[in-house]
Amino acid sequence: MEKLDMILNGIELLKETVGEISHDMAEMKDTIYRLGEKVEGLERKTDELGEKVGSLERKTDELGNRVESLEQKTEELGNRVESLEQKTEELGNRVEKLEHRTDELGQMVKSTELILENETNRNIRMIAEGHLDLNRKLDSALRIENEKELLVVRVNILEGEVRRIKERMQSA
Repeated sequence: MEKLDMILNGIELLKETVGEISHDMAEMKDTIYRLGEKVEGLERKTDELGEKVGSLERKTDELGNRVESLEQKTEELGNRVESLEQKTEELGNRVEKLEHRTDELGQMVKSTELILENETNRNIRMIAEGHLDLNRKLDSALRIENEKELLVVRVNILEGEVRRIKERMQSA
């Protein structure tokens, strides 16, 4: 009897184990079914992803074409910039020459102004003063004054010539 009880207990344990296995199998069926649904969802998403990748590849090709076009335009722009740089350099050289010529003209004008101020104006003043003396009709004073004026005019001219010679030597 004891053996029978043991066998019965063993059978009871087997029943429970089979029940648990049956329950586990049902859960596994459920899990497999849900996994199947998820796989189907993944397949749909994979198809959608494939379409999106195809669209992305087309857009990438378009972008590549645009990049090539931009590269060509950039190269053309670079050539234009290079041409502008050359023209700018040429203009710079011309401006330098013009500045040099302007400086020379400025020096000539300054020299002419100095001659006018220092020599011509003085000489005119002296001659005018000499004419006043003529009006007084003082022959003796006029002779001395005339000689004095001539000497002053000569000295003035010589001073101007010496100054011009000094300027030429300084600029050389």
